[in-house]
Amino acid sequence: MRALIRGDNIVPSSVVLTDLFSMSPTQMAESIIKQDYELLHAIPLQEFGEYLSKQEKKKRIDHLARFVARFNRMSFWVATEICTVSDLRKRTQTTEFFIRVLKVTKALRSVLNGL
Repeated sequence: MRALIRGDNIVPSSVVLTDLFSMSPTQMAESIIKQDYELLHAIPLQEFGEYLSKQEKKKRIDHLARFVARFNRMSFWVATEICTVSDLRKRTQTTEFFIRVLKVTKALRSVLNGL
């Protein structure tokens, strides 16, 4: 089963390869950057300090954990999209698509340059 990004979630679906290419790399990069920006700016500065100090394990770092979870979901989604394509030519197209998305995010000076 493949996955498709919708909003902040990665929703399982029976996605065909054409769905992935329904957005341009620029559109996808802008969407990813917008979502990451919103999550990153929702993190109170105190959460960074609480995470780094780890002195009191009961401190809550909900926003930071949500941000890290999104990064992990995105990484898993990209790897899944690439690895589940059996046709070598289509797998190459998928990989190149994500490389173009990455280049756009870098060009837009995203805080998160990677997928």
